[in-house]
Amino acid sequence: KKMEGNKRKRQGENKGGSRSKRSKYEDDEDDDELDDDGLDSGSEELDEVDGFVAEYNEEQQIVVWVQKKFEPNPIEHPTVKMEPENSSSQVIISNDGYTVRNEKGYRMARASYGCTQGGWYWEAKIIAPENRVVSAKTPEPHWRLGWSTNNGELQAPVGCDKHSYAYRDIDGVKVHQGKRKAYGKGFQPGDTIGFYIYLPEENLVSSQAPDAKPVTNKRTGKPEIDLEVCPGSKIAFFVNGESNGVAFDSIFKGMYYPAVSMYFGGEVQVNFGPTFAYPPQTEWEYRPVSEIASIEIAKWTKKQEAAEELLKKEQAEKQARDQNQQVGTGV
Repeated sequence: KKMEGNKRKRQGENKGGSRSKRSKYEDDEDDDELDDDGLDSGSEELDEVDGFVAEYNEEQQIVVWVQKKFEPNPIEHPTVKMEPENSSSQVIISNDGYTVRNEKGYRMARASYGCTQGGWYWEAKIIAPENRVVSAKTPEPHWRLGWSTNNGELQAPVGCDKHSYAYRDIDGVKVHQGKRKAYGKGFQPGDTIGFYIYLPEENLVSSQAPDAKPVTNKRTGKPEIDLEVCPGSKIAFFVNGESNGVAFDSIFKGMYYPAVSMYFGGEVQVNFGPTFAYPPQTEWEYRPVSEIASIEIAKWTKKQEAAEELLKKEQAEKQARDQNQQVGTGV
């Protein structure tokens, strides 16, 4: 019953009701005072924390923690777009999936497909709200953009925890686990920001047991899994095609999605390729993120064909057995 109540509560939030989860970034863009592990202990609910969702096990009659996972059907998602099901319910995503806006405190939106190996690139044009009068109730817009796994906190900006990495418009700093560090130049409306990530083959190999269970952080009381570093990995950001250099290296292993977060009217228009407004000026090899969809469709088609072949084989074997039984019984 408790889980059903929590479910109804989340459904109410998704409809934009008055019980919508409040982010600690609702009022102060500059508020990055997080817990040691980069989490905001005040913005989480009991049944959804640090990339895990509480589910009720009917058989054992206990609540167990299950890692959140977004797996799009390639046939239903034939192109890479910003995905509502992989984003905070408060952000506004256009019907075509390429424009994202947020009216209040920071919330995150992620794309429908993520990267696991190789070099990948996408870009986003920064757009300011029209006719915005800055006041205490409507502060100026801001942006934190980058990459996030599906465990990144959606009710906060990109870079607020250990699951995402961001580039911030103010002073051009980089942000990870809520910690800001000097990096490049700031950006503003009209600029186009480029996002590069490289994940070596080691990103697909884990030394953890496949059934690794989350452990409870003694200080926060929340479940979490130790993350593995991926040697040789890196993230870099570009402004109008010009590189600011490597922002992060040896990032945590995982599948990384293009991710955006905006503050009070901030808006972006994303471009996953294959043609870019500002091709990155770099010698690094990369592929446009748009190609991930075709790769996933090919994988899905191959699996479907293999499943159909297996079904045909099983049907043929069953038919042969039935015929043998009929011959044996003289029917």
